[in-house]
Amino acid sequence: MDALIVTGGAGFIGCNLVDALNKRGIEDVLVVDALDNLPTRYILNKACLDMGLPLVHGAVHGFQGQAMTVIPGHGPCLMCLYGGSEHTGLIPVLGTAPGMVGCVQATEVIKILTGLGDPLLGRLLLIDGLAMRMEEIKVKRDASCLHCGKGADGAAPPPGVRESGSPDA
Repeated sequence: MDALIVTGGAGFIGCNLVDALNKRGIEDVLVVDALDNLPTRYILNKACLDMGLPLVHGAVHGFQGQAMTVIPGHGPCLMCLYGGSEHTGLIPVLGTAPGMVGCVQATEVIKILTGLGDPLLGRLLLIDGLAMRMEEIKVKRDASCLHCGKGADGAAPPPGVRESGSPDA
């Protein structure tokens, strides 16, 4: 299994993810989310679900971060987690927060690639850098989720995303 770290914008994800994987001859891949906004994450989430690819999600805000793994057909996805909500405005980031979340994501990748341990499937790991604490909360799959539930067929796109799969300008 290969790992693909996604840092590109929505244009890459919405239009070219499948093509890029096919051109590289990659069939068995794991995707690591290194994006900075929810609309693009929703596009990546949907693409991974449609292609059956595991997605290792990580996000940061100031001194805090979070991580979760999405495995299509086996638990909740990012749309289940965020419910289509969208953060607006600038997101402050402190240099150590991405490092902490990145280490968690790297550990998730290793666990999935080796089959060792339990991935953060249906569990959101919350990291508080100010208090230097980690906690875990359960995330349940939403049966009516627009991406992985019954609402996935013919559903409207999430807020901030056009039908074409690109974020609204």
